[in-house]
Amino acid sequence: MTGSKRLRPIARLAADRERQAARELAATLRELDARLQRLHELGAYREEYAQRFQAASARGLDAGRLRDFRSFLARLDEAIVQQEQLVAAARREWEDCTVRWQGTRSRTRMLDKVMERLRREEERVARRREQSESDEHAQRGTEPPTDR
Repeated sequence: MTGSKRLRPIARLAADRERQAARELAATLRELDARLQRLHELGAYREEYAQRFQAASARGLDAGRLRDFRSFLARLDEAIVQQEQLVAAARREWEDCTVRWQGTRSRTRMLDKVMERLRREEERVARRREQSESDEHAQRGTEPPTDR
C-alpha cells in the first residue's frame, strides 16, 4: 500500500474534525449574535423606559410611582450588566472555538500537502519504473506489455 493511501483515513478523520470544529464555531457565533441582540434590546428598552420616566416626572409623580420607576430602572440596569457578562462569556467561547477551528484547519491542510507530495513522488517513481521497463524492452527488442 502506498504512503498516500495509508494516510487517506487520517486525512478523512482530520477533515471530519475540521468540519465539526467549523459547526461548533458557527454555533458559538450564533449564540454570540443572539446575546448581543438581547443586550441591544435591553438597552433600547431601558432608554425608552427612562424617557417615559422623565416625561412622567415632568408631569409630577407621587412617591410610590417614583419609587416603582426607579426600582424598575435598577432591575433593568442589573439585567443589562448580566447580559453584558453573558456577551463577554459568549465572545470568549467564540474566540476559543476560532482558535480550535484554525488548529484543525491547519492540521488538515498540512495532511493534504503531505498527501499531495507523496502522490507526486509516487507518480514520479511510477514514471521512472515505466521508463526503465520501456528502456529494458527496447534493449531486448521486445514490446513492453500494455494494459489493454
